[in-house]
Amino acid sequence: MTRRRRNTPKQQARTELAGEAQKTDGSPSSCAPMTQYQHFIPRFILRRFQVGPVRSKAERQKEFRRTGVDPEYVHYYDIATGVRRTECLPGRPKLPHNINEVEEKLADLERHAASIIMDLHKRFLRFIMHYRNVSYSGTYFQVDHPENAGGRQWIESFMKAKGIHSAVEIWLHFLKYYLDSSHSGHHARCCRTRREVRRTYTYHTHANNYFFSIWEAAEGEEFILTHNAFGLWEGLGRWPPRLAPHIHTPPTPSYVSGKDGTHIGHADWNSATSLARYRSSQEGANDSFVFKITKLSRPQTLELNSVLLVNVRKTGSLTFLSRRSMLRTARAFRSLPANFHASELLVPLIARLTDTMETEVSALCPPSQSPAAVLGQDVDALTLVDVVLYVLLMQICMGIRQFETAYDRAHLVFRIMEKSKPTSFADEISREVEKAFKVCKDSEDEMPVGEGVSFAPLLSSISNESSSQLFQFMIPCMSRLGAVMSGGEGILEKLQDEVTVVCFLARASTSPAVWHALSCTSPQAPEILPRLFKKGTPRDGTVVNVTRFMHERISSSGFSSGFHMAYSLRGICGMAGPTTNPVSQNYYRLTASIIQCLGRMTLGSLPEPYSSQPRERPKARLLFKMSEEHSELLFLNMKMILRKALPGYEPSPGGSTLGQTLGKWIDEMAIVGCLSWLGKHRRNFLDFILDGFPQGMNFKLFEDEEATGST
Repeated sequence: MTRRRRNTPKQQARTELAGEAQKTDGSPSSCAPMTQYQHFIPRFILRRFQVGPVRSKAERQKEFRRTGVDPEYVHYYDIATGVRRTECLPGRPKLPHNINEVEEKLADLERHAASIIMDLHKRFLRFIMHYRNVSYSGTYFQVDHPENAGGRQWIESFMKAKGIHSAVEIWLHFLKYYLDSSHSGHHARCCRTRREVRRTYTYHTHANNYFFSIWEAAEGEEFILTHNAFGLWEGLGRWPPRLAPHIHTPPTPSYVSGKDGTHIGHADWNSATSLARYRSSQEGANDSFVFKITKLSRPQTLELNSVLLVNVRKTGSLTFLSRRSMLRTARAFRSLPANFHASELLVPLIARLTDTMETEVSALCPPSQSPAAVLGQDVDALTLVDVVLYVLLMQICMGIRQFETAYDRAHLVFRIMEKSKPTSFADEISREVEKAFKVCKDSEDEMPVGEGVSFAPLLSSISNESSSQLFQFMIPCMSRLGAVMSGGEGILEKLQDEVTVVCFLARASTSPAVWHALSCTSPQAPEILPRLFKKGTPRDGTVVNVTRFMHERISSSGFSSGFHMAYSLRGICGMAGPTTNPVSQNYYRLTASIIQCLGRMTLGSLPEPYSSQPRERPKARLLFKMSEEHSELLFLNMKMILRKALPGYEPSPGGSTLGQTLGKWIDEMAIVGCLSWLGKHRRNFLDFILDGFPQGMNFKLFEDEEATGST
């Protein structure tokens, strides 16, 4: 696991130094000889990862003369061979015959950057590290590349004028051009001629479109270094193991000396050329910028390392400072099901690190304590793998485990997740479930009794038709509720969305308020959701008994008005948790239909002053007690509006039978539900309706309003 430079006896010693261009004349020396090496990762960055103290050149040469071993080494893992290597880092570009010229310029740039690296300057270094990546050599100026269509004519004419015959050669030409220039020089040139604009276009685009920031690893964590850490499109780079420079889309800047800063107001913002001239001027050079170091949390640090690991290839490599931190990072990456295939490359590394660490710990820990117990003391629970869950997910992804329906599969994963230790997979799902749950809970004006009680468990299996309809309805529904669903086509992405739905439904079924909000989101909901439960839930019996009792004793019910009774029935039939009875389902269906209809209709124009009034009153709460006169007037007007607005709606007149009475009650319960929603989300429209009531009635519908002629 340790990357050391392999040395022959002193008189034949040859050491290949990673990341620095050197020349050797073959003459014997008492110092560690230097061989020509092609750049990939700058040596001043590798030195930040070296094991042991940083020594001066004299100290390194003294140590080499004493031991014959170069004292500078790093922990390095070769993906392809699974062993430590002693030659150059893999992935270096195979450039044309004049490579030494470029290498010497790269070495000069890196020496200069090393001297000012702590000043957090020279974005130009980041651009070079990106541009020089071998993977871009054949595409940046590829004539027939789709993204080069607009510049094809210029590329062809430039190649002809310079006698260049390939995209790689023109890439190398501009690499030398950038190395011969400075950051300010590029800005100055782009202001002169069209020719200079084209020559500096790539750098100018990167410099203008991205902003520099720095991230610091969480306490006890480190950033790793991969063979392609420079040049990832995410804009990542590496300095020491504790810091990571990052290039991202610029925020709106704020200037200490004022809105426009001290000098920047002199530029003509309507002219890109004027702005470029200003930036390359002495005034522009005097502008100051402050880059704050953002300290990441532990999960954020692991996530950043995961971005690098997911881009590692079979021919790549890893460099790291702490073996313990590398082991923790590799385990965290391996524990995420989305990384199943990519993490296969790390299995040998995890095994080697585990063996090495256990060997070292065995010599230190008491006889009664196992090395594994000591190793696990600083490992975050979220980075560990739950074996049962991991195996199940792997079997599903590989097609080994088959299920009758997607719901059956998701439900089994959900049940295992309930009993498993915390994992990244479960943590992601939990976050999205919580988002949707909170939106539903906040939309209700009261919290019914029984919050947190499991009224009815979800069935472990449903029909294939019901399963398909459930996910077709619920995945878009949860997106509208604020949950971030993957929407991917891969088996793991689909499974994660489906498990998220099942987890949300299980959570919602323990909250009567959330279940009510969910059931009223669409007329489809009461058709689909009851299939998740066994017929005759505990609340179904309550609904049947209460409605029968109230029908028999309606004359002495004790309610102040019909509105008061409808409000109370709504709490029993619609806000009591999961049900399968027809009364509750008809209430949900009608309420959802009314909300959809009036919700669309009320977005239209209203007369003043209502059109300029706010629509949203999220904290509005209905008053349930009112006089019978007000109740009758309210229901009469609302039924008249619904008869005109809602296609096919005809209010039930009621009657002497239980069925006729239930029809009237369902209409009025739905109107109560609709008024509650309108008061929160279409308040200006509701005020417009209520202001049409006779003056002087002292009508009050919401707790947040004083008694007025309207609301």
